[in-house]
Formats: sequence, C-alpha cells, structure tokens
Amino acid sequence: PKTSYVKGFAPWGWMIGTGVYIDDLQVMQRRLELRLIGVGMLVTVMLGGTVWHIGRGISRPIVALTAATNRLADGELDTPIPGTDRHDELGMMSKALAVLRDARSPVGSSNSRRQSSASRRIAASPPSSITPRSSASPSSPSWASSRTVRTPCAAPPNPCSPP
Repeated sequence: PKTSYVKGFAPWGWMIGTGVYIDDLQVMQRRLELRLIGVGMLVTVMLGGTVWHIGRGISRPIVALTAATNRLADGELDTPIPGTDRHDELGMMSKALAVLRDARSPVGSSNSRRQSSASRRIAASPPSSITPRSSASPSSPSWASSRTVRTPCAAPPNPCSPP
C-alpha cells in the first residue's frame, strides 16, 4: 500500500504530488525499535556490571572483616585485621577492631595488663570484705552490704541505658 498527497499550484497550472510506501515506513520504524532495544539492553548490562562491581567492592571487605571478628571472638588474638589501610568507613571499623584486639592481647596495651592485675586482686580478696547490714530494709535483701565494694576497673554507668 502507498499513501500519497497531491496539491495543485494554480498560478502555473501544475499539480504537485508525493507518496510513500507504508511497508518502507514500517521497515524503518522496526529498525529504529530494534536499535533502541539494543542500546537499552547494552546500557542495562553495563549498569548491571557496574552495580555488581561496586557491590563486590563493598561486600568483600565486610566479609573479610566479619571473618576476622569471628576469629577474634574465638580467642585468636594474633589475627590480622584486613582493611586498616582504607580511608573510608570500613577502614575506620577495621582500625577500631584492631584497637580492641590490641587491648585484649596479653602483650597489648598497659591498660589490659592493669585490668588483668585488678582481676587477680579481686579474685584473691577474701569474701569477708562484705559485711551484713545491721538494719535490713524491706526493699533490700538481708545479704546486702552496708559498704560499696568497688573494683579498680569498674566501667562507668552507660548514660543511654534505662535506669
């Protein structure tokens, strides 16, 4: 099928006409559609590859940091901490984990040595340092001490915890 258009030009007495085959238009339209679909698929594949690459770049260090954390929790204090050389949030987490590892290590900081010696003193102290109350109030148990026994390394109360 063909579509045509004709118009007369009166001053000269001419008839001007044009036409186009519908099949040709459909072929051109189909080529354009296929080209757009191909470009869309290419963009989708490239975008998917980029997202996958970024996701792997985030998940691999997290998996490595999780494995190191699990080994530290199992008592392997010589575990190397991956990612301490990074300059992003994962690097900050790695550095914090390395500080915790070093604080727990027997050859770590002096703070851990101080805590272990305090723990030994507490364990060696006689249980007679707690004296029973002379007048027990109904709200407290009879074994409650009239003095407060403080350990040298007692943590301060957490201001975020409920009373």
